[in-house]
Amino acid sequence: MSYIFIPYYSATGVVERLASHVARGVIMEGLEARLCEIPSLQKVDALEQMNDIALSLEQSLGVIMGSPTRFGHMAAPISAFWDRTASIWASGSLVGKPASVFSASNTVTGNQATLLSMLTPLLHHGMLVLGVPNEGGGGQLDSLGAPYGAYTNEQNDQADLPQWSVEQAVVIGRRVAVLAKRLNS
Repeated sequence: MSYIFIPYYSATGVVERLASHVARGVIMEGLEARLCEIPSLQKVDALEQMNDIALSLEQSLGVIMGSPTRFGHMAAPISAFWDRTASIWASGSLVGKPASVFSASNTVTGNQATLLSMLTPLLHHGMLVLGVPNEGGGGQLDSLGAPYGAYTNEQNDQADLPQWSVEQAVVIGRRVAVLAKRLNS
C-alpha cells in the first residue's frame, strides 16, 4: 500500500502524457506511481473493469485523477467510474487520503470547469484536496492563475506539452506523495 494511484481517461493521448509527468513527480518523492487508464464506455466490459480499478483506489495512499474536458466537465468514463464507488463512499475508506486532479482542454476556462467538476467526488469521499500553489509554494501557475489542479491547453497528441503544464503535473505528483508519506509515517 505504498503507491499513489493515477487513474485517467485519455481519448487522444494528451491526458496520458500529462499523467506520465504526474507519475514522475510521485516517483521523485520515493513512492510508486500506479497509472491506470479508465476504459472507454464503448468497451463491453468497461463497468466490470471499473469495479476492479476501484479496489486500487481504496488500497492507495493517495489519488491523482485525470480527464479531458467534455463541455466543461469531466469525461463520461471518469464520471461513470465515480458512480461505481458508492460502497467505497459508504465505507469511508478514502476519508483523509490526499488527492488532486489534472485535465486537458482547448481553453483555460474549460480546464478550470473540468478540474472543479473532478474535485466534487473527491470532496464527497472526504479526501484532502491539493491544487497547484502559486509562487513560493513549489509550483507554478500559468499566467491566468488556475490553482485547482494541473492542466494543459495542448490538444495535439504529437506536440510537446507546454513546459508550465509539465511543471504543474510534476508539482501535484510531488505534493500528493509528500502529504501521503507524512500521513502514513
